[in-house]
Amino acid sequence: MCRQIDGIAPTFSKKPAIRQEEDGKRLLFECRIQADPKPSVSWSHNGAAVTESSRHRAESVMNVWNHQLHMSEQYYRNILDTTALCDQELTVDKDGHSYFAALEIKNVTVEDAGKYKVTAKNELGESNATISLNFDSSFLNLGDEAPASADSIKPTFTERPVIRQSEDGVKVSFECRLVGDPKPTITYHGSKVVKDGGRFQTSLDPDSQKHYYLARLEIISVENSDGGDYRAVAKNKHGEGTASINLNFEGGDKPKIPDGKAPRFPKKPTIRQDGDILVMECILEANPVPEITWYQGTKVISDSNRVRMSRKATGKDSYLLTLEISNPTKEDGGNYRCNAFNNFGESNANIALNFQGGDDAGFAPSFVEKPRIIPNETGTIITMKCKCKAKPQPVVTWYRGTTIVKESSKIKIRSLDKEDDSYELTLEIQ
Repeated sequence: MCRQIDGIAPTFSKKPAIRQEEDGKRLLFECRIQADPKPSVSWSHNGAAVTESSRHRAESVMNVWNHQLHMSEQYYRNILDTTALCDQELTVDKDGHSYFAALEIKNVTVEDAGKYKVTAKNELGESNATISLNFDSSFLNLGDEAPASADSIKPTFTERPVIRQSEDGVKVSFECRLVGDPKPTITYHGSKVVKDGGRFQTSLDPDSQKHYYLARLEIISVENSDGGDYRAVAKNKHGEGTASINLNFEGGDKPKIPDGKAPRFPKKPTIRQDGDILVMECILEANPVPEITWYQGTKVISDSNRVRMSRKATGKDSYLLTLEISNPTKEDGGNYRCNAFNNFGESNANIALNFQGGDDAGFAPSFVEKPRIIPNETGTIITMKCKCKAKPQPVVTWYRGTTIVKESSKIKIRSLDKEDDSYELTLEIQ
């Protein structure tokens, strides 16, 4: 005798999203799953399973979706980021029959780029979703392309150079972080090539992660004439990367770097809608006034008749940065980044803007009814039936275990188009 099993096969009720935190220290892939009973969740990276290890931990986390802002009920869901990147952590948190799955990564490397897939499975079925982590070609960010593959890394500066001066003012150092494989060579260029030795000392030491390095140029017994523009050039067999440095001194007998502070975003960015205008705001602390650049993906944003950027002083070394978009459309969605840079350092604030709604907007398939098993009175025919919503019409595949079920004289498969983008899916076994 056949018995119907009550429950819900796993479905992803929210697409996976990337959330960044702690000013570049943590990155989370997050998604929400409807399921009953509780699903098992697994992740893979470029087809390889992400397993438990010293860098991969599974533990309970808070309801990560509480960090989302809901705006313009029919049109926008905005996920706020600060910055975050990657040790990987597998997490599932329950809310009724809604589960929140997250993959956490700390101390990102270029090897972490690629396609991630999350699979949720229980005894009633399984579902999966994918998300990609990419980088741009000059600095590590969520961009369009990774700077290199895992076994051939072109030298890439991951941060802008920082200038430091010793307390007695005698020594000035430039520090640059970069990634490369094989280990690159570094040369420095001022008005001429800077050679190691005498007042100039160079070093290239391993940094916190594999293939990462800290490059340093020290100028001892610094003189006013040492001021000017410098370039650090890193080379290996796969190419080269360049970072520019500008050394300026205050007036006076002794060379002294002006006092200041590196840019810092002390709070999460905010986003709101003011009539037909979408407003993104960031609070920034810095001295001197930094150079501000806004990005959508890897594209630099410029002022236009629809887009306006502004900076307003709100206190000593404190600023309010604003990006306004008039009459936003779905093409305005994506990852936004506000970059602040001065001679003392660099920082980024990130905002992910996702649009939802609209009459012609499509959406991923989701199961809206519990699957049912219906035997006929004599037990000679069994019908498995479920209902899903999707736009456009989905391609449906049935599995027995991991084997695809195909139609035959014994098995019939149907997808019946109902109203409101709903479909009734049946598998009949004689």
